[in-house]
Amino acid sequence: MLEEHPKSLANPHWKDRIRAAIYEHKDQYIKTGNTRYSLNYKAA
Repeated sequence: MLEEHPKSLANPHWKDRIRAAIYEHKDQYIKTGNTRYSLNYKAA
């Protein structure tokens, strides 16, 4: 889903940044599968 976003297309390191954000804010994410995460709160 994020691969087609314009910011992802412009940044070849977007996957690393996503991984870092999940690591930095572990309390805000729930693991929903192998390499899949969801926010633990509702976003607008």
